[in-house]
Amino acid sequence: MALLLMVVGPECRPHLTYTWQSDELMECWAPSQPPRVADIPVHERNRAYMCSVSKPSGLQVSDRELLGRGWAACARFAAGEQVKARPALLALLCPQVIGRRYPDLLLSSAQIDRQQAEKEDIARRQREREAREEDARCRDPWPALRTRFQATASYYDWDSQPYGIYDAEADNEEDSAAIWNAESPGILAASGQLAMIFTPTQDWATCVTAKALRSAPPHLRRKGWDQVVEADIVSESGHLVMQTLSASKVRFPNLARSGPGSYRLRLYTRPGVDLILIYPARRAA
Repeated sequence: MALLLMVVGPECRPHLTYTWQSDELMECWAPSQPPRVADIPVHERNRAYMCSVSKPSGLQVSDRELLGRGWAACARFAAGEQVKARPALLALLCPQVIGRRYPDLLLSSAQIDRQQAEKEDIARRQREREAREEDARCRDPWPALRTRFQATASYYDWDSQPYGIYDAEADNEEDSAAIWNAESPGILAASGQLAMIFTPTQDWATCVTAKALRSAPPHLRRKGWDQVVEADIVSESGHLVMQTLSASKVRFPNLARSGPGSYRLRLYTRPGVDLILIYPARRAA
């Protein structure tokens, strides 16, 4: 008995799809940042890959061709060969293969965020611990001039930024602009309800002590200090505050002891130590 075989050809050419070009079927990600595989449902990962992978400019590339190239790259990667495709992109097609060498690529965005938050929390606690240690090393540079309204804290000027004293209820935008626009503000600059202290940049903390007085302090003494300068500041609300200086969040008292009005700031400074005295300005007769 003879078996007859007949070759039957395709009735038409193979149908190729181009779903990566359709905005209705999927949302495309920027090629420079493919989505994390753990964030994409399994049934959406092929389309996510097709959307994220780079395509030849001006050419029509089918879904089948894009996926074929990706699977081939996965096979070469598994074999230890060099591939041009980014591991984060191939992880959408073969996460188990990519995860052996890059396990972090298999983490979800939520897991990455939690890891980052934990790192930031550890760094914050470390800064707070170091700041408390620095605060404990700081001493009152003028202990004989004692007041209940004073505090001392350490200050790091890593980024050459000044620290400030300001009226807590004032809009200090114009005063700040006036200080920054000044040609040479010096180590103490004041405008209206804001004063800035430009501590010289150094590799160690500056111990800052501020004392609020009800009257002018004793005569101006310069011995033991590199510079002594003065400036005026106004407090319309009667609430002058020192910005937070260190991670330990030492709280300074209200520096406007006499309520609303004009005040005089006297700054004593030497390497590693700033002393600020704040007292009511003399009123004209």
